[in-house]
Amino acid sequence: MIDRIDYLNLVLPLFVPKFIIESKEIDDTEIEAVKACILATQFPQQPQNMLERIICDADMMHVSEPNFMERSNQLRKEWEAQGKHLTDKEWYQVNIDFMNNHSFHTRYCIEQLQKAKSKNLKKVLLKMEELTAAAGADVKEKPVAAIKVEKKKKEKQPRPERGVETFFRLASGNHMKLSDMADNKAHILLSINSIIISVVLSFLVKNLTQLTYLILPTVFLLSVCVVTTVFAVLTTKPKISKGVFTADQIRNREVNLLFFGNFHKMGYESYEWGVQEMMYDKQYLYKSMTKDIYFLGKVLAKKYRYLNIGYKVFMFGLIASVFVFGLSFFFAH
Repeated sequence: MIDRIDYLNLVLPLFVPKFIIESKEIDDTEIEAVKACILATQFPQQPQNMLERIICDADMMHVSEPNFMERSNQLRKEWEAQGKHLTDKEWYQVNIDFMNNHSFHTRYCIEQLQKAKSKNLKKVLLKMEELTAAAGADVKEKPVAAIKVEKKKKEKQPRPERGVETFFRLASGNHMKLSDMADNKAHILLSINSIIISVVLSFLVKNLTQLTYLILPTVFLLSVCVVTTVFAVLTTKPKISKGVFTADQIRNREVNLLFFGNFHKMGYESYEWGVQEMMYDKQYLYKSMTKDIYFLGKVLAKKYRYLNIGYKVFMFGLIASVFVFGLSFFFAH
């Protein structure tokens, strides 16, 4: 990779002619701002202010232009002239990795150019698919007309987008219903045990000095109620994440913006930019929805595990408490 100083010395004269720098017609602050803009265009781009974002997007506008494939081929010839030779598959993979790791930074480019960039990415992916198919089935022997017919057949086949969306909607809805059921069952446990504890504390405890034989069963019953209450609270206890994500996490498709715990401390502009990135990348969107359903399932598993323990403690503990009360009455009388 080219050194930052060499990169700056190479590109700076394109922005500010040398005679202007030497004649001091601009001050040092403006020169430093120009240098920062130049360095921000190095890939991966990490602009720090609006001016650097504009320069970075202007530098990468070719990824959304109709002649992207032509310019890509010109760049490949330039690499070959420098002695860097790649196969067709390696070259298309370089383009795919580059476009997946690139993202626009200004709102205008996100709204106006992202769709065109996605179309160019699909063209490269189609080229890669054709190469893969040719390697597996010896497509080189087929005439060009046959390949076009096959491509049209693939395009006419209905894509299962509606089925996929229905799956995500049903799975997410079912998970939320199960979560509500768990919370309601936990609330029932909390209510019952709160009533039992209130009754025991208000009637039995103040009479234990006279009815000493009831001390052991009372303590046992209160212990069962307390343990059951703890597990019911654990079932309904919320867990919130740190609520912050970084631009690198969005570019690397790592953060799930469908869960509020990942963004509740971020500013609206950052969240809007992340959502735009997710909306224009179908794979990232489906990946986020899959991750959201998966972690909803993990939370549900924990809720029902605590709920199951709480109900077992309450059921067997209540039976044991009645038995202990009966024994206490029997031996006392």
